[in-house]
Amino acid sequence: MTDYMVTQQWGEKRLDIHALASDLAPALGAQLVHDESEHYRGRLEIDGLRLCLSAVWGARSGRVKVSAYDPRADRLHYRSDLQRIPSITLDATRPIDKLAGDIKRRLIEPARAIVDQVTLRLAQQAHDDAQLLAHAEALKARWPFLEVKIGADRAQIYGRHNGGYFTGSMRADGGVRIERVDTQADRVPALLGVVFGS
Repeated sequence: MTDYMVTQQWGEKRLDIHALASDLAPALGAQLVHDESEHYRGRLEIDGLRLCLSAVWGARSGRVKVSAYDPRADRLHYRSDLQRIPSITLDATRPIDKLAGDIKRRLIEPARAIVDQVTLRLAQQAHDDAQLLAHAEALKARWPFLEVKIGADRAQIYGRHNGGYFTGSMRADGGVRIERVDTQADRVPALLGVVFGS
């Protein structure tokens, strides 16, 4: 069994997190991620998950904290309600195969549901983004003077033409939220008829 505790030049012992990560990679079937800037963390990738290993300091030195996240979640427009994957803390003095088994059972396997959730959300987001773009292009084709700026999940619409002014936002389904309209009096009945469907 490998001892991952090393003595530093001032006599204090610390966990060699990079050596531990290097040994865990094949035991997990994961890929080691090299990052020269990460002196106190080790990173692994497995099945779309990014694992981060960090040493626990102080009275609990010799233990390792392992956290996981799906890097694809960074591409979601909104993810504040996405369930977080709880981190786990393990005794780094245990055999490497035991550590790998614990990480799989306590971290990787429970994270599958969140990975699936990210996959579904990204697919829905791609569909919505395509719909939004199509609706925006249709508006521009019909009224070329409009300025349409596509954002994360909606498009902002601005227009000034022929005595009228309009600002609003459009959702992926093509619905529009009117924020401001300035128009001539004789156009008001037609405008309200469009808004209220009568």
